[in-house]
Amino acid sequence: MPRKVKCRKVCHYPQTLEFLPQNNDAEQEPIILTVDEYETIRLIDRRGMSQEQCAAFMQIARTTVQRIYETARKKLADFVVEGRPLRIEGGDFRLCNGSSTGCGCVDCFKQKIYEKYKEKGAYIMRIAVTYDNGNIFQHFGKTENFKVYEVEDNKIISSEVISSNGSGHGALAGVLADQGVDVLICGGLGGGAQTALAEAGIEVCAGAAGDTDKAVQDYLDGTLEDAGVTCDHHHEEGHSCGDHEEEHSCGGDCGGGCHGCGTPQIILEGKNAGKTVRVHYTGTFNDGTKFDSSYDRGEPLEFISGAGMMIKGFDKAVVDMEVGDVVDIHLMPEEAYGMPDPANIITVAFEDMPGSENLEIGNQVYLTTPYGQQFPVKVVDKDKETITFDANHEMAGKELNFKIELLSAE
Repeated sequence: MPRKVKCRKVCHYPQTLEFLPQNNDAEQEPIILTVDEYETIRLIDRRGMSQEQCAAFMQIARTTVQRIYETARKKLADFVVEGRPLRIEGGDFRLCNGSSTGCGCVDCFKQKIYEKYKEKGAYIMRIAVTYDNGNIFQHFGKTENFKVYEVEDNKIISSEVISSNGSGHGALAGVLADQGVDVLICGGLGGGAQTALAEAGIEVCAGAAGDTDKAVQDYLDGTLEDAGVTCDHHHEEGHSCGDHEEEHSCGGDCGGGCHGCGTPQIILEGKNAGKTVRVHYTGTFNDGTKFDSSYDRGEPLEFISGAGMMIKGFDKAVVDMEVGDVVDIHLMPEEAYGMPDPANIITVAFEDMPGSENLEIGNQVYLTTPYGQQFPVKVVDKDKETITFDANHEMAGKELNFKIELLSAE
């Protein structure tokens, strides 16, 4: 039986999580540098520590540090020589809790956050914004960073970008609550996240887009409303199945199995139909490019098999698998996210959607149906009087390949 991996202590979470070649036109598979690999580079190459000192700081064996460090250096060499994108994520690590005086790292990320936030003044309000390179990140459940503003007497007195540390969905409410956040400004978020934030006592202002600093100032000026970017045209297609935030959930076509907050209806037959299953998967395009992987995230996907929670072909494959099976499937668009539908192209006059005139082509935002359900869209056209959104799924029209491993079915 393999030994349980010992988590490596990390004192400094990366400030920049993705690096892209300037002239990179082709979609290339990124090199994944784990956070613990990043930490060995920071401590040994940047701080000048020996491997023994690095091992003591990360609270692991020197031989483990040597192996991690060699892997990290190889990945950095590939990044420089091959010109591929580099992304820092995942790994077996635990972030220093910052409350220990014995931390020993002079620039410990959590130590600084802990000292700054351990006691909030009575007249200080904290506003957090989902953050991506100066703009509001549009998917709350997948945000990697927040920009946290401290406000006193309705004036911003400080701000700092903090990491979500890989937390997702409802867990993010706990991250914000731990930082004493009073208000969240974001793009779109699902019902589960809204509930978690409400229980944490955090006010939500959703549907925002654009520059984070401007959004916070607009909130303080009373001009930013929690109304989302509201669409007055009822959108007949899916994109409204509630809180399916996994990449390969309904995809805009629930096939009849999604019933809001009620008990899911089982629409497929098979040995796993109606069971809660856990799977690992890797998804690739026909050219071999990987677009998603639960293995890379280190967390299996869990769903009710046969209930239409997943894209059709994925659900059909899992419903008859045996625990331990690994299968490879090829899905045509009809079994995945369907073909692009012209009916999902929405053109709206600026006067019917105040604020939309500030959006730019290529922006991704969330629209809200008259029933309060949010769905993602992309700005594809804009003129002097109107703006056009594409509500088709980004995978629409594409053939997809999945390698699926069934871990459990209960």
